[in-house]
Amino acid sequence: MNKITLGVVFFLLFGAYVIKVNHNYNLKEADSRAEFIKDLFGWWKQLAHNIKDVTSYAVKKQWLPKNESLNKTINITNEITKKVIK
Repeated sequence: MNKITLGVVFFLLFGAYVIKVNHNYNLKEADSRAEFIKDLFGWWKQLAHNIKDVTSYAVKKQWLPKNESLNKTINITNEITKKVIK
């Protein structure tokens, strides 16, 4: 879990660096700092929106195969579970 967290933090910091460099912001000036923060939060908002779109698309996909043998396996598993519970 630490590697994932570290990767996300690195990605967000790198994105902030790219925004700063591309717009040539001087973070010592208040106006420039305000614009940087506005762009940074705008990027984070767009990033969250894109993650939501990709996730909702992935959830709607058919991940399990549609065939008769899968249905038989599920039915057998359900029957075994019913017997174990009784």
